[in-house]
Amino acid sequence: MMRLAFALLLISSPVAAHDARAAEAFTFTGLERAITGAPAASGAQTTGFKADLDYGDGHRESVAGECTVRDNPPGVAFSRSGTCKAPGAYTMEFHCQPAGRAGLNCWGYLTGDLDSHHNGLTGLITYQSGPQGDVGVGRWND
Repeated sequence: MMRLAFALLLISSPVAAHDARAAEAFTFTGLERAITGAPAASGAQTTGFKADLDYGDGHRESVAGECTVRDNPPGVAFSRSGTCKAPGAYTMEFHCQPAGRAGLNCWGYLTGDLDSHHNGLTGLITYQSGPQGDVGVGRWND
């Protein structure tokens, strides 16, 4: 009886539910466009984005939101940095370096929204951004 009670407690525990989730890797494509007239902090630009994330188990997640993007001063490690918010999904902090004539190589840190199925998880993302959009890979940590 004691084992059953412990097993039920473990199954119903939010920590157990979090531990039971496997890490999820995904690929994605997206588009980002400047939002004309949108308020932004001094020196920053506000952009809108849409992205489709394809997971290894076959499910797809489509997200949309806004980013605040800033070009960094010359001589720093990253030429561009920013934060993107996909309401109900995640927040992404990212940094980019030039790659070729019109592209950027970017890296980011994901934090899942507490009201989403990512529920406070963290993750990493890397992508190339260019005139035709963004293409990359990511992973939600378990």
